[in-house]
Amino acid sequence: MVRRAFPEAHRRVGAEARRVPLDEAGEPVTGGEAADCEAAGCEEAEDDSARPALLARAASIHRTDRIACVALPAFPLQLVLRRQPDWRGEPAAVVEQDNPLAPLLWVNEAALRVGILPGMRYAAALSVDHRLRATTVTDTRRDQAVAALHRHLLRYSPRVEPAGDDPGVFWLDAGGLERVDGTPRQWAARLWQSLQRAHFTAGVTVGYSRFGTCCLSRAHREVLVLDAPAAEQAACRRVPLSRLDLAAAARATRSSGADAPSRNE
Repeated sequence: MVRRAFPEAHRRVGAEARRVPLDEAGEPVTGGEAADCEAAGCEEAEDDSARPALLARAASIHRTDRIACVALPAFPLQLVLRRQPDWRGEPAAVVEQDNPLAPLLWVNEAALRVGILPGMRYAAALSVDHRLRATTVTDTRRDQAVAALHRHLLRYSPRVEPAGDDPGVFWLDAGGLERVDGTPRQWAARLWQSLQRAHFTAGVTVGYSRFGTCCLSRAHREVLVLDAPAAEQAACRRVPLSRLDLAAAARATRSSGADAPSRNE
């Protein structure tokens, strides 16, 4: 694999540094690398001891007047579908283990339409529709993809904080970027478009709080920019709980008789 140098994020503020395609792991690819980089190889960890330190220094947001959230729903399933694009039109799922009795963790819209739901056993789901395609996603593969996306998002903000317990969710410091990146909407649109070009589905929200921006990014698949904290709070109150992927126990305390959360695409 071709090794890539990783310059400090705050030195990569030019437009060219931000218009870089991503490989199958979400890693930026440039020049001849695109031809040399295989899908499986791009998700292998690189032996670069400097990268974890660089990511750690940029992974904490302390004070900012604007914060953005990028949420990639059903992130492990998205990794599968990027490697298996022919599965997109068929029922597809991520299964907990390579075992007929293992539960499905995430399912796509095609699976939902035929009655295959998260939590079903793989064998039972196959009896519903024999076309079901399912595979596992290892923690290592998921973590490598999260790190690659972290590096990519650092091209848009000097501070990017991954949600440690929720892979696929990232917060970005969006304060003061107007001086180099135009309006918040223009900045967020460029970020969202870069993920679209890499075949990721994501919601991007620019607002004023971690909870509010995360709540709203889970509820849409586009770009949303709030112009005041009150607007963020009002928009959050309109988000159905089913879009937040809350744990079943937490859901039960908020809505009696609520269904189990659907970890769908």
